[in-house]
Amino acid sequence: MSVVTSSLSGDQTKKLLSLLGHVRLSLLYKASVHGYTAAAFHARCDWQGPTVVAAFNRAGFLYGAYISKDYTQNGQNVNDDKAFLYSITDRREKPLRVTSINGQYGFTDANTGPCFGDLVFLLNNTAAVQGYAGNSYNFNEEEMHGNDLRLTECEVYRVEGE
Repeated sequence: MSVVTSSLSGDQTKKLLSLLGHVRLSLLYKASVHGYTAAAFHARCDWQGPTVVAAFNRAGFLYGAYISKDYTQNGQNVNDDKAFLYSITDRREKPLRVTSINGQYGFTDANTGPCFGDLVFLLNNTAAVQGYAGNSYNFNEEEMHGNDLRLTECEVYRVEGE
């Protein structure tokens, strides 16, 4: 059985950890290995506690979201005052961190890919993201993902040791 390895570079890991604090990341899901589907995502990520989505695109961005609550596929909007979106790119020295407009919205827990209101990953079970700002989070789309919503990889990590 082969080991699934992270696509995060050392610098990306360092910047991501600067947003999360003193924690460990444990890879749960890698779309290129497990499938670009909501079912594959939920099979590996439901009931795992705090997680961070790491999406990669050809424009050189690493972006995604952190949540402190479980995915459960309950079909409800989940308030999470610890949730945030982020973006890491060589174009900026420090990561971009965006909290929700109302300070509480976390994500929609449905049988779709990870859904954070303004960023929906694995859109229609493909390597794509639906992204627009202003519904739950305010951000500049160029700064968040370089206007590139096609994924080259999508990973989800359990955040341990909070």
